[in-house]
Amino acid sequence: MKSKRLVVAKFGEDTSWTSEAKSFSTDVIIYDKGSESVTDPSGYDIINNSLVLLPNIGRESQTYLHHIVHNYDKLYDIEIFCQGRVSDHVSGIWGNIQQME
Repeated sequence: MKSKRLVVAKFGEDTSWTSEAKSFSTDVIIYDKGSESVTDPSGYDIINNSLVLLPNIGRESQTYLHHIVHNYDKLYDIEIFCQGRVSDHVSGIWGNIQQME
């Protein structure tokens, strides 16, 4: 089975939907550029998700590039990049992820 990781670029969105990732054998890393969470990341389930706080520079593409550059030697087989409010862009993300092998 190929390793899968969901890379989420977040600024103020509710990312609680990522808690379902373990059911789909998918790790999650959330890059948060929201100013409120920089001082208080307690709203995250750090056990199931990895949280990285970034300064609010650039847009989601800068976040994705940051992830690739800083993890180049340890990228997963499948890296899935999305914004914090994934429903704006795709419906049924877990079904799509489940099909990735």
